[in-house]
Amino acid sequence: MSRFLEAYESYVAQSTDAPREFGHAAGLACLSTIALEHRWIARGTGIRPNLFLLLVADSSRDRKSTSVTLAVDLLRDVVPNRVGPEDFTAEGLVSYLRHRRGRPPRTRILLPMPEFGQNLAAAGSYGATIAGTLCKLYDGENFERVRAGKKPTRVVKPRVSAIGAVAYGMLEKYANPLDWVTGLFARFFFVTPQTRGPRFAVPPEQNLRARDLARACLTDLHAQLKATRGAVGASREATARFQSWAEGFAANLLEPALLAQRERLMNTAWKFAMLYQTDLDPCQDIGPQAMDRATRLAEAGWASVLKVYTATMRDEQAKLLDRIWEAVDAAGPEGVGRSDLLRRFALKAPQYHAALELLQRNGAVTLRRVTREWGGRTYARECVFIREPFRQTTAEDFTALIGA
Repeated sequence: MSRFLEAYESYVAQSTDAPREFGHAAGLACLSTIALEHRWIARGTGIRPNLFLLLVADSSRDRKSTSVTLAVDLLRDVVPNRVGPEDFTAEGLVSYLRHRRGRPPRTRILLPMPEFGQNLAAAGSYGATIAGTLCKLYDGENFERVRAGKKPTRVVKPRVSAIGAVAYGMLEKYANPLDWVTGLFARFFFVTPQTRGPRFAVPPEQNLRARDLARACLTDLHAQLKATRGAVGASREATARFQSWAEGFAANLLEPALLAQRERLMNTAWKFAMLYQTDLDPCQDIGPQAMDRATRLAEAGWASVLKVYTATMRDEQAKLLDRIWEAVDAAGPEGVGRSDLLRRFALKAPQYHAALELLQRNGAVTLRRVTREWGGRTYARECVFIREPFRQTTAEDFTALIGA
């Protein structure tokens, strides 16, 4: 039976109307933080339980930052020395994590990034700024930073998790397509809303009893992990289930960036399995129940990967097609005037006509002349209509469907 996640998700559900996926991801961030130096899987060079989680949604709608804040505040109560800085530069973060002789390390931390768009805005080339530093921290290997006129700064065995939040608009504006190639985004597990519940008309009162229960569960788990520090294995059945899932997971990919994301996600599934097993029973090897939960979460995460990849990698024509298609879809069976679309998006005629032609050629919309009355007069105008089966698809589905 779940010892922490169930209690934490109940607390979050009573505190905010954020999507359930956000509360679950934040709960995993808490588990990851308390397990950083106490658990690992002895496979390959070792699989550590650190996670980089990124909550992605529309601006101000899905309580992204609130979901991060609730988790961070709870962690500060249980393991106050395991919460890192929220605002940092690459140099400042390396200095914070540097090896200090005779002093406890500050390398076992959770980095809260409730405004990840700001980090993206500051990120530049892979090797020189925060993007490169985050990649090194995720990998967990020793590294040394050398700058002219300064002593070398050495970071020893970093064990860092992170949870961030970002709006689609910030991703579109600041995400560098190279971040998919260099591996920065491959290290993040993207979480997008899939189960929106009813909105709270009035913010609820904080349920201190629910929070205390979640804190007690996390405190108990942390104490047990400290007392039983060591590597964990996986049962034969759990390993077989992972192999069966991995063989068919996102097969036949050709896009290099998505291939890299797939490989990382399979590794992340092992981390999820370790954390789920920790929540179920930290003194047992990974069992089939924990592995099944891990692979299901990885599958859900893959859908989020494709959604975020589409949002950050589309060219301007694809974005324009989405906007036109959404406007026509919203107009419903009445359609929308062809000239109205031209004015709505302030487009140049050649650009607009090319986009509309592509939509027609792919069978997504159709043009018809309709007769309408206005001011006692009858007139004909050319209108654009959505064609089935496109009406029920999302903008992202449509972009993939027409190959834009």
